[in-house]
Amino acid sequence: MAILSENWITEGRIDFELKKYVLLAYEQHVKSQFRERKLFPELKEAQKHHQNCITLHKQRYGLKSALPKDLISFDLQQMKAIFGEIYRDSPEMLEIDDILMFSIPVLSGIVEEGQELKNEAYTQLNFGPVGILPLRTDEGYLFLYRMISRETSVYEYRITLFAGQKERLIRTRLIDTLYKNHSTTFENLKVNLTRKYTHLPNPAAYVVESRMEYPVEEALLPLAKELMLRKLNYT
Repeated sequence: MAILSENWITEGRIDFELKKYVLLAYEQHVKSQFRERKLFPELKEAQKHHQNCITLHKQRYGLKSALPKDLISFDLQQMKAIFGEIYRDSPEMLEIDDILMFSIPVLSGIVEEGQELKNEAYTQLNFGPVGILPLRTDEGYLFLYRMISRETSVYEYRITLFAGQKERLIRTRLIDTLYKNHSTTFENLKVNLTRKYTHLPNPAAYVVESRMEYPVEEALLPLAKELMLRKLNYT
């Protein structure tokens, strides 16, 4: 598996051809995952690498423009001073420039493809409550139903605060996987869960139905969590 570390550009030997090979291997791996509809964690990691490269590029040229320069001449027609660079870039910095110029569009392409697949997947999902909702909806049950296979993954969920009380996070625990026939309703499943797990006597319950088959851990569950937070106005 091709994985990029957070400091992949600067760690080890700084060589454009080497880093180009590493990035292209990573691109090939991520796109193979996308072809299997596995969006996570690859999409978020690609977004992080893309943003890191953009930030490094901005910092690099922001620092360069702030360095002192020599006055070498004066343009009388435009009444403008002309300055020359005092500091010369090291070979390593020039290699980093080349790496960044190559990497940013490659990573941008990966992110765009992944985001398109993610947006397409959202169109295949239906979200809704199961039965009557209690006043507290920060914990309960989440049903992931794949319409083609008729399989339902049943999760206990809890919504918590994350990252310094600024972001909501859904934690889930798989408690059952079952085949749902036409006579079984999600309301029935909710009642059965309430009887079996008495620590949630009046739970909230939601269902996410998928019209297409997606890998559960690498796509469907993360998408369902994002959709749930959005629908419940937690984002």
